[in-house]
Amino acid sequence: MKKVFAFLAAAVLFAGVANAQVSINGGFATQMKTFTGTAPVFGTYTDRDTNMNGFFIGVSYNLPITGGLSVAPGIYYQNLSHSTATDVVIGTLHTKSVENAIAIPILFNYGVEVSNGVKLFGFLGPNVTYGLTKTFTWWMGDNEPADPSNDYYGGDDPDYGQLNVFGTIGAGLQYHSLRFELGYQMGFLDRTKADNTTEKVNNLFVGVGYAL
Repeated sequence: MKKVFAFLAAAVLFAGVANAQVSINGGFATQMKTFTGTAPVFGTYTDRDTNMNGFFIGVSYNLPITGGLSVAPGIYYQNLSHSTATDVVIGTLHTKSVENAIAIPILFNYGVEVSNGVKLFGFLGPNVTYGLTKTFTWWMGDNEPADPSNDYYGGDDPDYGQLNVFGTIGAGLQYHSLRFELGYQMGFLDRTKADNTTEKVNNLFVGVGYAL
């Protein structure tokens, strides 16, 4: 990790900071969970849980290094959620899961100009996220309670860790100041703190950006 930040510092000092671009970016994401646990009698099992969907928005700072190679650190806010409504004997059971986080990617990208103002590019690099809130709420009827049923980051002994590290890869198209991209993120850390269980998440995202 220290070598990565040293490389970024060198890029800032020697790689044409005057040509750097600030971009405002946003888009939609789907989070896919893989839960693995060990239960009596059943042994080890794997459950690919219901996907969570949401959005992200933030800024990046693209620094040219050499030729078509550049590096883009950024900071983003992301919101993911999933809701259900199930009719049962005594009414309608509602559930809602919500996660909010800050993401800090450092993405190396390489672009090739295919015509005037049009460039194809690929990108990869690490993305560190820190969870702000992670809650689950259930209720009967139409009135959602003000407080969540479970706060997974709260208390003296939280159920989930707030830090995660992803490896990101993707590709896109830049048309003058507009940027369109599609990417995939693989989570490396186990999020749950429960014994004999692991939960890892991967993200699929599509985004659009505008270079200022």
